[in-house]
Amino acid sequence: MNNIIIAHLAAIRNTCDSHHVRDLFLIGSAARDNMRSNSDIDLLYSFKEKEIPTDQYAENFFDFKSSLEKILQKKIDLIAKDYLRNPYFIDAINKDKILVYEG
Repeated sequence: MNNIIIAHLAAIRNTCDSHHVRDLFLIGSAARDNMRSNSDIDLLYSFKEKEIPTDQYAENFFDFKSSLEKILQKKIDLIAKDYLRNPYFIDAINKDKILVYEG
């Protein structure tokens, strides 16, 4: 797992707990350990949607993203696992993904 993620794992997991995250995976260059200093961090996520009122979903998402960016001091790209449809993209993600959190 990426050193930045390892160093902040407890804070990431606390953030996941408070934002109703079902699971969070590290993907992309950070998962493959070829991340550059200017790279963003790609994360695949899913929420426990039944625990988030519909009118609070967007606020929860943006607060979650902002919290991760503060913790990691990096730009974060969040990809919703539940909305992936392209089988080739899913296969590519599944080859390298690393579980960071499961709630």
